[in-house]
Amino acid sequence: MQSNPTLQIHVNLLGAVLLLDLGFILSAVLGALEERGPCIGAAAALHFALLGTFSWMAIEGFNLYRLVVKVFPASSLTTLKLALVGWGVPVLIVGAMLFMESYGVYHIAVERPSDYNSTASICWLTEPIVQVLNLGFCAAILLFNFCMMVAMTRRVLRLSAHTRAEKIRHCVTLLGLSCMLGLPWGLAFFSHGALFLPIQYIFSILNALQGLFIFLWYCTLSQPSAKKRSHSSDCTSATPASPRAEQSLSSDHKKLLG
Repeated sequence: MQSNPTLQIHVNLLGAVLLLDLGFILSAVLGALEERGPCIGAAAALHFALLGTFSWMAIEGFNLYRLVVKVFPASSLTTLKLALVGWGVPVLIVGAMLFMESYGVYHIAVERPSDYNSTASICWLTEPIVQVLNLGFCAAILLFNFCMMVAMTRRVLRLSAHTRAEKIRHCVTLLGLSCMLGLPWGLAFFSHGALFLPIQYIFSILNALQGLFIFLWYCTLSQPSAKKRSHSSDCTSATPASPRAEQSLSSDHKKLLG
């Protein structure tokens, strides 16, 4: 993994998604208790995990741009540079929010099929202007990654897929890239009116399983390389986690990217 920045980005993105899932559960539990001190810490942790997830998704899009356009070699992407962007930016933003005292118990109105409505509490941002800025940050990253996805789709459509297996592989790649770039998060911008409830269900299901989708996508693309490596003398080099197998996977990605 040390010699392949692409695998490092994948691992950090999955780690950020895991922190986001755990942070959401913790914020929901502590938010119901409405204890100010612990709730501030949980809200900061949740915000950090969310910003970290979007930061690493942006790095995924940037790495995709590097592979497609081939502007510079992979040697210029070091672990320190990736960590400064993926984790450093969220630390700075969360630190500023803590200084501004923007975290606390946030109440959400919940519509129930009864004669009265109730509220749910979660540890989150409490200032409306800060929520708008946070939404703008996420929207900018989704827009950037959407442009990267369009570039990827154009490249894949230019490839001549002669067999059914190649067509399926291209579709799997595009679906996996859409999850890796976080495009399903964009569904939140369409949850209005009659589409509110179904979009919320789809949004929750897809994004709750984002990490699983990335994992399955990686295993699907690495499996052919592993089969080819199984004929070699050293079977351990065929595992998806090995450096040699990852180099082979990276080569397949570059061929697919054109």
